[in-house]
Amino acid sequence: MPQETISQVKNFYMLKFPTSKIYDEELVLNDLPLGLQRLVRLELFKDVVESSDFFFGVDEQVYINNFFYLNIKY
Repeated sequence: MPQETISQVKNFYMLKFPTSKIYDEELVLNDLPLGLQRLVRLELFKDVVESSDFFFGVDEQVYINNFFYLNIKY
């Protein structure tokens, strides 16, 4: 993930919870402002979506819009 995106996420949480530590990635991701959520999800799932046959030949904007609906599962 680009350092700028990491910094934006950290700054958001430093302002929102100056003394807290958060460990659940999905909660962190869902709590971010929508624009920052989209940016983070884009970085987290880009390689998965780009290598998927389902999205082969599809305009980049279509699969970028779908990043928003992907969730982290372990």
